[in-house]
Amino acid sequence: MPTNPLSGKIAGPGLTWQLGVAEVDGLLGPEGLEIGGVHEIKPALQEQGTDWAATWATAFIFSLALAIRRCAMPDGRACRPILCCRPAAMASEFGGPYGPGLRALGLDPKRLIIVETKTAADTLWAIEEGLKSRGLALVLGVLGEIELTPARRLALAASAYCAPCVLLTHPRTETMAATATRWRVGPLPSGPHPFDPHAPGAPRFTVDLERCRAQPLSAETASFSLEWCDEALCFRLAPGVADRADAARRSGRRTR
Repeated sequence: MPTNPLSGKIAGPGLTWQLGVAEVDGLLGPEGLEIGGVHEIKPALQEQGTDWAATWATAFIFSLALAIRRCAMPDGRACRPILCCRPAAMASEFGGPYGPGLRALGLDPKRLIIVETKTAADTLWAIEEGLKSRGLALVLGVLGEIELTPARRLALAASAYCAPCVLLTHPRTETMAATATRWRVGPLPSGPHPFDPHAPGAPRFTVDLERCRAQPLSAETASFSLEWCDEALCFRLAPGVADRADAARRSGRRTR
């Protein structure tokens, strides 16, 4: 098996950009996530009084995991850096990536280029220029919202330069136009640690696939409980829901 260019770990030889979970990947279609597309991630809506920072962090980790999955693909661009763009105000509110945490997730911090801008307009410019650069594996943007015209510009740039773009936006703003997929992501208690019962284990997420341009869904959202595996660099169904998900897939129903 080939060595993963991000961290030296072993990665599978997948030729498509997928999550690694058959029940989810089956909804994306045979081509998986569009390389030349924009993929929107929204934190799950939370009740008043909930820790918003934790919800944002969960969605950001999910976005990074998608980037790691992209970089595990065996193509020429996969070994290039990841560009992360966001306004400085959001960085001050939610904090910055933690090097050892990135390594634990499966990403060498040296592979992440962080750009913090004075305004949201500057962030959009940086994202678009990154997509046009041909020198990146993926562009990750964090913004409160993106209006129709800038969203279309990003979609056109991603398509024209065959550059993947993942955008994390505020949970209560309007959904973006021209997205290839849209996901809504929330936190779950982490899995058990394999060696220390008092330490957190693998990160877990509630994941709703709300839109997939390649495989239009019905009005019902496809929902999953997923866990990130830093050894295999892929998602998997959180234990306890795998059997139920498989039964739902066989019967043609959406997984809840």
